[in-house]
Amino acid sequence: MHHTMGRIATLGLSALLTVAFIGCSVSDKKLAEYETGIAALTQKGVPDSILSSARVFLAQAVYSKGKSDNSMANASADSCKKEIAKAQAFYTEKAAMLKSSIDSLKSIIAIGRKGLEGYPRKKLDSLAARSDSFAGIGWILQTEQTLKVAAECIPTLKLNSDRGLEVRPELIGSWESEQKSSSETDKKVNAIENKIFTFNADGTALLVEKKKGQSNPRLKEDWEFRSYGTFDLYGDTIFIYVNRFQSVRQNFEERYTEKGKDSWRKKPQPTYDSLITDGSQNRWTAFVDLKTDFKKKK
Repeated sequence: MHHTMGRIATLGLSALLTVAFIGCSVSDKKLAEYETGIAALTQKGVPDSILSSARVFLAQAVYSKGKSDNSMANASADSCKKEIAKAQAFYTEKAAMLKSSIDSLKSIIAIGRKGLEGYPRKKLDSLAARSDSFAGIGWILQTEQTLKVAAECIPTLKLNSDRGLEVRPELIGSWESEQKSSSETDKKVNAIENKIFTFNADGTALLVEKKKGQSNPRLKEDWEFRSYGTFDLYGDTIFIYVNRFQSVRQNFEERYTEKGKDSWRKKPQPTYDSLITDGSQNRWTAFVDLKTDFKKKK
């Protein structure tokens, strides 16, 4: 009798535990952990096709919990956990396979870099540097992908590097353009504007822009600006990196008419010499345009 009562008591306790288990839903903390896990694998580059099931189970768990369907919430959360583990295993296996591909791409880039000069070399370096930042946080798929992009650019960079080396000797020297302002109705209008690019063999560059004369019936100008910096070539394109800008002079005269009498008034602007660190004055021009619009000084 006592023995039977003990069994019933034990069964009763077990039934209570089962009810308690079914009644207790997966915690918000666990669901947040699964969401974070999926987001981390997405950022690492695990494809949507691998993670879509985990996302569906997570959504089901959140929905069921909200509807107080605890058994469904628990089952969905459990399935979500299993799918995340599968996706992590996929990533680990893929990362191991990509190790040799990454090493091979790095050596292709190192060899390719030796054949590049100036701007094309900097461009390859900046593409490769992106892979370093991904490698630093353990994103293996992106590391391999960015190295692949860099390696695929090498033939184009090489063509542009070689072309730049061909253009460079012809570019070295000073190039000048001249524009005249004149007027049919006012013969006094006669101003000359000059631009002079100087490219030196050591990679430095200077652009002088100046204007002098009466540019319209009511304005006289006499100014000069100088932009100092360095230059580089990418194929037929010349890049000028300005690191210093100088206002040598800014003298203006404006014509006023008062009581029927004309007079010229001086309106000078300040001169200054500034270091440029933000790239705001950088310029570029195609070599063909330089040859069309400018004449090389002998």
